[in-house]
Amino acid sequence: MKNSGPLVLRMVMIVLILGVALVLPVTAENPPPWWPSDVPYITDVPTPTQAEGMAYREVYTTPTTQVEGMAYREVYTTPTTQVEGMAYREVYTTPTTQAEGYIRVSSTPSGATAIVDEYQRLSTPDIFTVPADRYHTVQVQLYGYQPYSQSVLVKSGQTAIVSASLVKNAPVMGGLTISSIPSGADIYIDGNYRGETASTIGGLSPGTHTLSLRKAGYHDASSTISITAGSVTSRSITLQKYQPKPAVGSIEVISDPPGALTYLDGNFQGTTHNGNPFDITGVAPGTHTVRLELADYQPVSKTVTVPDGGISRVVVIMTKKIPPVIPDTTGQAYISSSPTGADVYLDNAYKGITPLSLSDIPAGSHAVLLQMSGFTDWKGTTQVTAGQSVTLSGTLTEVPTTTTTTKAGTVGMGVVTGVLSLVAALGIARWKKE
Repeated sequence: MKNSGPLVLRMVMIVLILGVALVLPVTAENPPPWWPSDVPYITDVPTPTQAEGMAYREVYTTPTTQVEGMAYREVYTTPTTQVEGMAYREVYTTPTTQAEGYIRVSSTPSGATAIVDEYQRLSTPDIFTVPADRYHTVQVQLYGYQPYSQSVLVKSGQTAIVSASLVKNAPVMGGLTISSIPSGADIYIDGNYRGETASTIGGLSPGTHTLSLRKAGYHDASSTISITAGSVTSRSITLQKYQPKPAVGSIEVISDPPGALTYLDGNFQGTTHNGNPFDITGVAPGTHTVRLELADYQPVSKTVTVPDGGISRVVVIMTKKIPPVIPDTTGQAYISSSPTGADVYLDNAYKGITPLSLSDIPAGSHAVLLQMSGFTDWKGTTQVTAGQSVTLSGTLTEVPTTTTTTKAGTVGMGVVTGVLSLVAALGIARWKKE
Protein backbone atom coordinates (compact mmCIF):
# COMPACT_ATOMS: atom_id res chain seq x y z
CA MET A 1 0.00 0.00 0.00
CA LYS A 2 2.97 2.29 0.39
CA ASN A 3 3.49 2.44 -3.43
CA SER A 4 -0.21 2.89 -4.36
CA GLY A 5 0.02 6.70 -4.36
CA PRO A 6 2.41 7.02 -7.35
CA LEU A 7 0.40 4.38 -9.26
CA VAL A 8 -2.85 6.29 -8.82
CA LEU A 9 -1.12 9.51 -9.83
CA ARG A 10 0.13 7.89 -13.07
CA MET A 11 -3.39 6.65 -13.90
CA VAL A 12 -4.87 10.11 -13.33
CA MET A 13 -2.27 11.69 -15.65
CA ILE A 14 -3.01 9.15 -18.40
CA VAL A 15 -6.75 9.88 -18.17
CA LEU A 16 -6.10 13.63 -18.36
CA ILE A 17 -3.84 13.25 -21.42
CA LEU A 18 -6.44 11.14 -23.23
CA GLY A 19 -9.16 13.63 -22.34
CA VAL A 20 -7.17 16.52 -23.74
CA ALA A 21 -6.48 14.57 -26.93
CA LEU A 22 -10.19 14.00 -27.47
CA VAL A 23 -11.30 17.55 -26.65
CA LEU A 24 -8.69 19.70 -28.40
CA PRO A 25 -9.23 20.37 -32.12
CA VAL A 26 -6.88 18.45 -34.39
CA THR A 27 -5.12 20.87 -36.74
CA ALA A 28 -1.65 21.45 -38.08
CA GLU A 29 -1.20 24.17 -35.40
CA ASN A 30 -2.66 22.09 -32.56
CA PRO A 31 -1.70 18.40 -32.99
CA PRO A 32 -2.74 15.90 -30.36
CA PRO A 33 -0.48 15.75 -27.29
CA TRP A 34 0.68 12.28 -28.16
CA TRP A 35 1.95 13.34 -31.63
CA PRO A 36 5.81 13.24 -31.80
CA SER A 37 7.20 16.76 -31.79
CA ASP A 38 9.81 16.01 -34.46
CA VAL A 39 7.24 14.74 -37.04
CA PRO A 40 5.23 17.29 -39.13
CA TYR A 41 1.47 17.02 -38.68
CA ILE A 42 -0.78 17.95 -41.65
CA THR A 43 -4.51 17.47 -41.87
CA ASP A 44 -5.55 20.14 -44.40
CA VAL A 45 -6.64 18.63 -47.74
CA PRO A 46 -5.91 21.07 -50.57
CA THR A 47 -8.62 22.05 -53.02
CA PRO A 48 -8.15 21.57 -56.80
CA THR A 49 -6.88 25.15 -57.16
CA GLN A 50 -4.47 24.80 -54.24
CA ALA A 51 -2.83 21.45 -54.88
CA GLU A 52 0.04 22.02 -57.24
CA GLY A 53 0.46 19.09 -59.55
CA MET A 54 -2.47 17.22 -58.07
CA ALA A 55 -4.53 15.53 -60.77
CA TYR A 56 -8.28 15.32 -60.74
CA ARG A 57 -10.80 14.35 -63.37
CA GLU A 58 -13.92 15.99 -64.67
CA VAL A 59 -16.25 13.24 -65.78
CA TYR A 60 -19.16 13.94 -68.13
CA THR A 61 -21.91 11.78 -69.44
CA THR A 62 -22.00 10.84 -73.11
CA PRO A 63 -25.08 12.28 -74.90
CA THR A 64 -24.87 9.67 -77.68
CA THR A 65 -25.36 6.81 -75.23
CA GLN A 66 -27.93 8.35 -72.93
CA VAL A 67 -31.29 6.76 -72.31
CA GLU A 68 -33.89 8.25 -74.64
CA GLY A 69 -35.60 11.24 -73.14
CA MET A 70 -33.53 11.27 -69.94
CA ALA A 71 -31.20 14.12 -69.14
CA TYR A 72 -27.86 13.60 -67.49
CA ARG A 73 -26.19 16.02 -65.16
CA GLU A 74 -22.48 16.83 -65.14
CA VAL A 75 -20.60 15.42 -62.17
CA TYR A 76 -17.08 16.28 -61.08
CA THR A 77 -14.86 14.06 -59.01
CA THR A 78 -13.40 15.53 -55.83
CA PRO A 79 -9.62 15.29 -55.46
CA THR A 80 -8.11 13.27 -52.68
CA THR A 81 -4.53 12.94 -51.55
CA GLN A 82 -3.07 11.17 -54.55
CA VAL A 83 -0.52 8.41 -54.24
CA GLU A 84 1.97 8.68 -57.07
CA GLY A 85 1.10 6.24 -59.83
CA MET A 86 -2.41 5.65 -58.55
CA ALA A 87 -5.10 6.15 -61.19
CA TYR A 88 -8.56 7.56 -60.56
CA ARG A 89 -11.46 5.36 -61.45
CA GLU A 90 -14.13 6.44 -63.94
CA VAL A 91 -17.20 8.03 -62.37
CA TYR A 92 -20.50 7.85 -64.25
CA THR A 93 -23.64 9.73 -63.40
CA THR A 94 -27.14 8.44 -62.98
CA PRO A 95 -30.03 10.06 -64.84
CA THR A 96 -31.85 12.84 -63.06
CA THR A 97 -35.60 12.88 -62.78
CA GLN A 98 -37.04 14.83 -65.70
CA ALA A 99 -40.47 15.12 -67.22
CA GLU A 100 -40.85 13.26 -70.49
CA GLY A 101 -43.10 13.49 -73.51
CA TYR A 102 -43.38 11.77 -76.85
CA ILE A 103 -43.36 12.59 -80.57
CA ARG A 104 -45.12 10.24 -82.97
CA VAL A 105 -43.71 10.72 -86.47
CA SER A 106 -45.25 9.24 -89.59
CA SER A 107 -44.69 9.97 -93.25
CA THR A 108 -46.18 9.36 -96.68
CA PRO A 109 -44.48 7.32 -98.02
CA SER A 110 -43.25 5.52 -94.90
CA GLY A 111 -39.69 4.33 -94.35
CA ALA A 112 -38.24 7.84 -94.24
CA THR A 113 -35.59 8.92 -91.75
CA ALA A 114 -37.04 11.01 -88.92
CA ILE A 115 -34.58 13.17 -87.00
CA VAL A 116 -35.37 14.96 -83.74
CA ASP A 117 -33.15 17.92 -82.82
CA GLU A 118 -30.64 16.68 -85.42
CA TYR A 119 -29.65 13.93 -82.99
CA GLN A 120 -32.10 11.06 -82.52
CA ARG A 121 -32.82 9.10 -85.71
CA LEU A 122 -35.56 6.56 -86.36
CA SER A 123 -37.44 5.25 -89.41
CA THR A 124 -41.06 6.26 -89.89
CA PRO A 125 -43.45 5.47 -88.41
CA ASP A 126 -42.05 5.51 -84.88
CA ILE A 127 -42.22 7.26 -81.51
CA PHE A 128 -39.50 9.39 -79.91
CA THR A 129 -39.15 9.88 -76.15
CA VAL A 130 -37.93 13.42 -75.45
CA PRO A 131 -37.63 15.94 -72.59
CA ALA A 132 -41.00 17.61 -72.02
CA ASP A 133 -42.18 21.21 -71.77
CA ARG A 134 -39.94 22.48 -74.55
CA TYR A 135 -39.81 22.81 -78.32
CA HIS A 136 -38.22 20.18 -80.55
CA THR A 137 -37.38 20.25 -84.27
CA VAL A 138 -38.46 17.25 -86.34
CA GLN A 139 -36.97 16.63 -89.79
CA VAL A 140 -38.10 13.92 -92.20
CA GLN A 141 -35.89 12.92 -95.12
CA LEU A 142 -36.19 10.34 -97.87
CA TYR A 143 -34.13 9.94 -101.00
CA GLY A 144 -35.95 11.29 -104.03
CA TYR A 145 -38.17 13.58 -101.94
CA GLN A 146 -37.97 17.11 -100.63
CA PRO A 147 -36.95 17.40 -96.96
CA TYR A 148 -39.64 18.18 -94.39
CA SER A 149 -39.21 20.18 -91.15
CA GLN A 150 -41.56 21.05 -88.27
CA SER A 151 -41.15 22.48 -84.76
CA VAL A 152 -43.39 21.01 -82.05
CA LEU A 153 -44.02 21.73 -78.36
CA VAL A 154 -44.04 18.56 -76.25
CA LYS A 155 -45.97 18.56 -72.95
CA SER A 156 -45.22 16.26 -70.03
CA GLY A 157 -46.75 12.81 -70.51
CA GLN A 158 -48.36 13.80 -73.81
CA THR A 159 -47.69 12.82 -77.42
CA ALA A 160 -47.15 15.37 -80.17
CA ILE A 161 -48.12 14.21 -83.66
CA VAL A 162 -46.02 14.92 -86.76
CA SER A 163 -47.40 13.66 -90.06
CA ALA A 164 -45.19 14.49 -93.06
CA SER A 165 -46.55 14.29 -96.59
CA LEU A 166 -43.33 14.21 -98.58
CA VAL A 167 -43.15 15.87 -102.00
CA LYS A 168 -41.46 13.78 -104.68
CA ASN A 169 -38.64 15.41 -106.57
CA ALA A 170 -39.50 16.47 -110.10
CA PRO A 171 -37.58 14.98 -113.05
CA VAL A 172 -36.02 18.40 -113.57
CA MET A 173 -35.26 20.46 -110.49
CA GLY A 174 -34.66 24.18 -110.07
CA GLY A 175 -32.39 26.42 -108.03
CA LEU A 176 -32.18 29.72 -106.16
CA THR A 177 -29.47 32.35 -106.00
CA ILE A 178 -30.06 34.43 -102.89
CA SER A 179 -28.19 37.51 -101.68
CA SER A 180 -28.88 39.97 -98.88
CA ILE A 181 -27.88 43.40 -97.63
CA PRO A 182 -25.92 42.93 -95.46
CA SER A 183 -24.53 39.54 -96.45
CA GLY A 184 -23.90 36.65 -94.08
CA ALA A 185 -27.55 35.91 -93.23
CA ASP A 186 -28.55 32.32 -92.48
CA ILE A 187 -30.78 30.86 -95.20
CA TYR A 188 -33.74 28.62 -94.39
CA ILE A 189 -35.94 27.09 -97.09
CA ASP A 190 -39.11 25.39 -95.84
CA GLY A 191 -37.54 25.42 -92.38
CA ASN A 192 -34.31 23.66 -93.42
CA TYR A 193 -30.95 25.43 -93.09
CA ARG A 194 -29.27 25.81 -96.50
CA GLY A 195 -26.24 28.04 -95.90
CA GLU A 196 -25.62 31.78 -95.71
CA THR A 197 -25.97 34.65 -98.15
CA ALA A 198 -24.80 35.02 -100.82
CA SER A 199 -25.32 31.43 -102.00
CA THR A 200 -26.77 29.30 -104.74
CA ILE A 201 -29.08 26.51 -103.61
CA GLY A 202 -29.89 23.63 -105.89
CA GLY A 203 -32.13 20.60 -105.80
CA LEU A 204 -35.36 22.54 -105.24
CA SER A 205 -38.60 21.10 -106.60
CA PRO A 206 -40.60 23.33 -108.97
CA GLY A 207 -43.35 25.26 -107.21
CA THR A 208 -43.58 27.57 -104.21
CA HIS A 209 -41.28 27.48 -101.17
CA THR A 210 -40.92 29.53 -98.00
CA LEU A 211 -37.67 31.49 -97.75
CA SER A 212 -36.44 32.92 -94.43
CA LEU A 213 -33.30 34.92 -93.69
CA ARG A 214 -31.91 35.42 -90.16
CA LYS A 215 -29.03 37.61 -89.09
CA ALA A 216 -28.06 38.82 -85.63
CA GLY A 217 -29.01 42.48 -85.15
CA TYR A 218 -31.68 42.40 -87.87
CA HIS A 219 -35.34 41.42 -88.09
CA ASP A 220 -36.08 38.09 -89.77
CA ALA A 221 -37.16 38.36 -93.41
CA SER A 222 -39.61 35.80 -94.81
CA SER A 223 -41.17 35.52 -98.25
CA THR A 224 -42.59 33.03 -100.73
CA ILE A 225 -40.50 32.13 -103.76
CA SER A 226 -41.45 30.35 -106.96
CA ILE A 227 -39.03 27.82 -108.44
CA THR A 228 -39.12 26.88 -112.13
CA ALA A 229 -37.84 23.56 -113.43
CA GLY A 230 -34.51 23.80 -115.19
CA SER A 231 -33.81 27.39 -114.17
CA VAL A 232 -32.28 29.33 -111.29
CA THR A 233 -34.37 32.03 -109.61
CA SER A 234 -32.53 35.09 -108.29
CA ARG A 235 -33.58 37.03 -105.22
CA SER A 236 -31.98 39.87 -103.24
CA ILE A 237 -33.38 40.99 -99.88
CA THR A 238 -32.51 44.02 -97.76
CA LEU A 239 -32.71 43.22 -94.05
CA GLN A 240 -34.16 45.72 -91.60
CA LYS A 241 -31.83 46.61 -88.74
CA TYR A 242 -33.14 46.66 -85.17
CA GLN A 243 -34.40 50.09 -84.19
CA PRO A 244 -33.54 51.50 -80.74
CA LYS A 245 -35.32 49.57 -77.98
CA PRO A 246 -37.02 46.98 -80.18
CA ALA A 247 -37.59 44.66 -77.16
CA VAL A 248 -35.58 41.89 -78.86
CA GLY A 249 -31.93 40.99 -79.24
CA SER A 250 -29.75 38.35 -80.90
CA ILE A 251 -27.10 35.76 -80.08
CA GLU A 252 -24.26 34.64 -82.35
CA VAL A 253 -22.89 31.18 -81.58
CA ILE A 254 -19.57 29.83 -82.85
CA SER A 255 -18.02 26.49 -81.95
CA ASP A 256 -14.83 24.68 -82.83
CA PRO A 257 -15.43 22.09 -84.18
CA PRO A 258 -18.73 23.03 -85.88
CA GLY A 259 -21.88 20.96 -85.86
CA ALA A 260 -22.60 21.34 -82.13
CA LEU A 261 -26.23 21.02 -81.05
CA THR A 262 -27.31 24.44 -79.73
CA TYR A 263 -29.96 24.96 -77.05
CA LEU A 264 -31.35 28.26 -75.77
CA ASP A 265 -32.93 27.94 -72.32
CA GLY A 266 -33.41 24.22 -73.00
CA ASN A 267 -35.05 24.63 -76.43
CA PHE A 268 -33.24 23.27 -79.47
CA GLN A 269 -32.25 25.94 -81.99
CA GLY A 270 -30.04 24.19 -84.53
CA THR A 271 -26.37 23.33 -85.06
CA THR A 272 -23.34 25.59 -85.28
CA HIS A 273 -22.05 26.25 -88.78
CA ASN A 274 -18.68 25.94 -90.43
CA GLY A 275 -17.15 29.32 -91.21
CA ASN A 276 -19.93 31.63 -90.02
CA PRO A 277 -21.88 32.22 -86.79
CA PHE A 278 -25.13 30.45 -86.03
CA ASP A 279 -27.63 33.26 -85.49
CA ILE A 280 -30.39 33.10 -82.87
CA THR A 281 -32.70 36.05 -83.47
CA GLY A 282 -35.75 37.51 -81.75
CA VAL A 283 -34.41 36.77 -78.26
CA ALA A 284 -36.02 38.60 -75.33
CA PRO A 285 -33.57 40.97 -73.59
CA GLY A 286 -32.15 39.62 -70.36
CA THR A 287 -30.20 36.62 -69.09
CA HIS A 288 -30.28 33.34 -71.00
CA THR A 289 -28.46 30.02 -70.99
CA VAL A 290 -26.83 28.69 -74.15
CA ARG A 291 -25.78 25.04 -74.13
CA LEU A 292 -23.67 23.27 -76.74
CA GLU A 293 -23.45 19.50 -77.13
CA LEU A 294 -21.31 17.49 -79.54
CA ALA A 295 -20.62 13.78 -79.47
CA ASP A 296 -17.24 12.91 -77.89
CA TYR A 297 -16.89 16.45 -76.49
CA GLN A 298 -17.74 17.87 -73.10
CA PRO A 299 -21.06 19.79 -73.07
CA VAL A 300 -20.69 23.50 -72.41
CA SER A 301 -23.24 25.85 -70.81
CA LYS A 302 -22.83 29.61 -70.99
CA THR A 303 -24.88 32.33 -69.34
CA VAL A 304 -25.29 35.34 -71.61
CA THR A 305 -26.98 38.70 -71.16
CA VAL A 306 -28.77 39.87 -74.30
CA PRO A 307 -29.11 43.67 -74.54
CA ASP A 308 -32.22 45.24 -75.98
CA GLY A 309 -31.51 45.65 -79.67
CA GLY A 310 -27.99 44.29 -79.25
CA ILE A 311 -25.99 41.17 -79.99
CA SER A 312 -24.32 38.75 -77.59
CA ARG A 313 -21.64 36.41 -78.93
CA VAL A 314 -20.86 32.93 -77.60
CA VAL A 315 -17.57 31.43 -78.78
CA VAL A 316 -16.73 27.94 -77.52
CA ILE A 317 -13.72 25.76 -78.20
CA MET A 318 -15.08 22.31 -77.42
CA THR A 319 -12.97 20.13 -75.12
CA LYS A 320 -12.73 16.42 -75.80
CA LYS A 321 -14.08 14.10 -73.17
CA ILE A 322 -11.73 12.06 -71.08
CA PRO A 323 -11.31 8.70 -72.80
CA PRO A 324 -13.66 6.17 -71.23
CA VAL A 325 -12.62 2.74 -70.05
CA ILE A 326 -13.81 1.34 -73.41
CA PRO A 327 -12.04 3.37 -76.14
CA ASP A 328 -14.30 5.27 -78.53
CA THR A 329 -14.25 3.89 -82.05
CA THR A 330 -16.36 6.53 -83.83
CA GLY A 331 -16.03 10.14 -84.91
CA GLN A 332 -18.08 12.96 -86.50
CA ALA A 333 -18.18 14.70 -89.87
CA TYR A 334 -19.54 18.06 -91.06
CA ILE A 335 -20.22 17.92 -94.81
CA SER A 336 -21.06 20.95 -96.95
CA SER A 337 -21.28 21.68 -100.67
CA SER A 338 -21.44 24.48 -103.19
CA PRO A 339 -24.20 24.86 -104.17
CA THR A 340 -25.95 23.63 -101.04
CA GLY A 341 -28.76 21.09 -101.07
CA ALA A 342 -26.80 18.15 -102.47
CA ASP A 343 -27.71 14.57 -101.56
CA VAL A 344 -25.04 13.02 -99.33
CA TYR A 345 -23.98 9.39 -99.55
CA LEU A 346 -21.51 7.90 -97.10
CA ASP A 347 -20.17 4.53 -98.23
CA ASN A 348 -23.11 4.34 -100.70
CA ALA A 349 -25.69 4.89 -97.93
CA TYR A 350 -27.96 7.94 -98.21
CA LYS A 351 -27.52 10.29 -95.21
CA GLY A 352 -29.33 13.55 -96.05
CA ILE A 353 -28.68 16.87 -97.76
CA THR A 354 -25.93 19.44 -97.32
CA PRO A 355 -25.00 21.08 -95.05
CA LEU A 356 -25.06 17.99 -92.84
CA SER A 357 -23.63 16.91 -89.48
CA LEU A 358 -23.06 13.19 -88.97
CA SER A 359 -22.04 11.40 -85.77
CA ASP A 360 -21.10 7.87 -84.76
CA ILE A 361 -19.09 7.25 -87.93
CA PRO A 362 -16.70 4.30 -87.53
CA ALA A 363 -13.07 5.39 -87.52
CA GLY A 364 -11.26 4.91 -90.81
CA SER A 365 -11.53 5.94 -94.45
CA HIS A 366 -14.98 6.56 -95.95
CA ALA A 367 -16.22 7.33 -99.46
CA VAL A 368 -18.37 10.44 -99.84
CA LEU A 369 -20.64 11.08 -102.83
CA LEU A 370 -22.52 14.34 -103.44
CA GLN A 371 -25.30 14.39 -106.03
CA MET A 372 -27.58 17.11 -107.35
CA SER A 373 -29.85 17.29 -110.36
CA GLY A 374 -28.20 19.29 -113.14
CA PHE A 375 -24.69 18.91 -111.69
CA THR A 376 -21.95 16.37 -112.07
CA ASP A 377 -21.39 14.05 -109.13
CA TRP A 378 -18.70 14.96 -106.63
CA LYS A 379 -16.69 12.10 -105.17
CA GLY A 380 -14.17 12.18 -102.37
CA THR A 381 -12.87 10.37 -99.32
CA THR A 382 -12.58 11.44 -95.72
CA GLN A 383 -10.51 10.02 -92.89
CA VAL A 384 -12.44 9.81 -89.62
CA THR A 385 -10.47 9.64 -86.37
CA ALA A 386 -12.05 8.15 -83.27
CA GLY A 387 -13.31 10.82 -80.90
CA GLN A 388 -12.68 13.68 -83.33
CA SER A 389 -14.63 15.75 -85.86
CA VAL A 390 -13.67 16.30 -89.50
CA THR A 391 -15.03 18.82 -92.03
CA LEU A 392 -15.46 18.15 -95.75
CA SER A 393 -16.68 20.42 -98.55
CA GLY A 394 -17.31 19.62 -102.20
CA THR A 395 -17.89 21.93 -105.19
CA LEU A 396 -20.29 20.59 -107.80
CA THR A 397 -19.96 21.53 -111.47
CA GLU A 398 -23.07 22.35 -113.48
CA VAL A 399 -23.76 20.05 -116.41
CA PRO A 400 -23.64 21.97 -119.72
CA THR A 401 -27.10 22.20 -121.23
CA THR A 402 -27.59 20.73 -124.70
CA THR A 403 -28.62 23.44 -127.16
CA THR A 404 -31.43 22.44 -129.49
CA THR A 405 -32.24 25.87 -130.89
CA THR A 406 -29.95 25.36 -133.91
CA LYS A 407 -31.77 22.26 -135.09
CA ALA A 408 -35.14 23.81 -134.39
CA GLY A 409 -34.07 26.94 -136.24
CA THR A 410 -32.89 24.93 -139.24
CA VAL A 411 -36.17 23.05 -139.42
CA GLY A 412 -38.11 26.27 -139.08
CA MET A 413 -36.17 27.98 -141.86
CA GLY A 414 -36.66 24.93 -144.06
CA VAL A 415 -40.40 25.09 -143.61
CA VAL A 416 -40.48 28.82 -144.36
CA THR A 417 -38.32 28.36 -147.46
CA GLY A 418 -40.55 25.56 -148.68
CA VAL A 419 -43.68 27.65 -148.23
CA LEU A 420 -42.17 30.62 -150.04
CA SER A 421 -41.02 28.39 -152.89
CA LEU A 422 -44.50 26.91 -153.22
CA VAL A 423 -46.10 30.36 -153.28
CA ALA A 424 -43.62 31.53 -155.89
CA ALA A 425 -44.24 28.48 -158.08
CA LEU A 426 -47.99 28.94 -157.92
CA GLY A 427 -47.61 32.60 -158.81
CA ILE A 428 -45.45 31.85 -161.81
CA ALA A 429 -47.82 29.15 -163.03
CA ARG A 430 -50.78 31.52 -162.75
CA TRP A 431 -48.90 34.29 -164.61
CA LYS A 432 -48.08 31.94 -167.52
CA LYS A 433 -51.71 30.81 -167.67
CA GLU A 434 -52.90 34.36 -168.00
